[in-house]
Amino acid sequence: MPHVPHDDWSSCPASGSVVAVRRARRARRGLATGWLLIWSPIFLACIVLTVEVGNVLLAKVQLVNALESAALAAVQEWQDTNSTAAARDYAVSYARANKVSGEEVILDRNDGGGGANDNLSCNGDIVLGSVTVPDGVSGDDCTQFIFDPNDPPSGGGSGLFASLSIVVNTITDTKNDIQTNNSDNDPTNDHYDFQIFNFTSNDANLEIAAVTFNLATVPAADDEPAYFDFRDQNGNGVGTDRRSGIEPIFLPTGINNFTASPVWASDLQSPTYTLTFPDTGVDGFNANVGDRFDFGVDTDYSGPDPGNGDNVAADIGSELIGATVTVTFRLNNNIIGSLTAVLGPLDPFDEHWAVYNFVNEEISTGDYGVRTSRTMTVTPICADFFGLPFRPFTVCGQAAAITRGPSGQPQLIRIRTYQCP
Repeated sequence: MPHVPHDDWSSCPASGSVVAVRRARRARRGLATGWLLIWSPIFLACIVLTVEVGNVLLAKVQLVNALESAALAAVQEWQDTNSTAAARDYAVSYARANKVSGEEVILDRNDGGGGANDNLSCNGDIVLGSVTVPDGVSGDDCTQFIFDPNDPPSGGGSGLFASLSIVVNTITDTKNDIQTNNSDNDPTNDHYDFQIFNFTSNDANLEIAAVTFNLATVPAADDEPAYFDFRDQNGNGVGTDRRSGIEPIFLPTGINNFTASPVWASDLQSPTYTLTFPDTGVDGFNANVGDRFDFGVDTDYSGPDPGNGDNVAADIGSELIGATVTVTFRLNNNIIGSLTAVLGPLDPFDEHWAVYNFVNEEISTGDYGVRTSRTMTVTPICADFFGLPFRPFTVCGQAAAITRGPSGQPQLIRIRTYQCP
């Protein structure tokens, strides 16, 4: 059988030829190089960002550790020596012994302000104060601690006992009536009632020096924190119209010419409202049943929107349920301590009332407490990125510590309410 030659494949281009394979490989290498050029800056940026975030987080941890160390050392020294100067010395020394990104932590002493705790400011680096918990709340509940920079601590009870009832009442929508200049002078409408009933004590010289309401503990309404609104009031002093003044009007049954004055934070939207009572002798405040203070302060976001266009609710007494009330006492012209509780509902429930009854409670002068805080600048690890300079980062930290009882060991706490006027 004659031989039939195969076709000449050499004249036909083939995809599997050496030349084609080389061209395909060069194309793939070029594509990979292109993707590498595109993604390399992104990968590099992610690496730099990760490094800097880690740098900031590490600095934050270092700062908090330094502040915790300072607070623990200071509060122990304060209890041991009862010297505010020594406590501040310890806080400064222990903070400086720690470093943040290689830098020493330098705390300002914040002293020279006078008063029981010698704080120059309640917002300083080192603040000394008295720590209490609301009546009826376990001291082990760290979320409930109240820190007051103005009250002196004693590390325990005072030996003084008091009984009294605190009542807050209102009848109608305070906000709308005030802001529309309602001229109705009906004493049962358009105002908050604050009343103290049945105040007794085991010391006849004990007086009430101040009462503070704090809305910071009231559950937020419409995702907004509750506050007392001192804006746009019709009057700024005592007057005959109880709806128009932030100063209370005293309506006694057995006491004449008795006055009180409000004290609040510089912010006109403050969570606290304090009524201070002047020192008028041993009977300076001895309210009878029916004595009351009327005031026209509005509360905002202390209850849900009732659907009437007032997005801060109807401002009725029950909206103060959950608010903290602190009663501060004076003995022989000296502030000696306080009682603190959380207002609850009237039993049976009435939406117009928020109440609390102190029954033979020992007046607490609070435990020793120290709060430390500091803001520091952190130098970035990378000075620049592709010619773009990095600016220094800022980290801040805070710590608080107390000693529980006369021989208690210092411990860190979280502050629920910080009473900084």
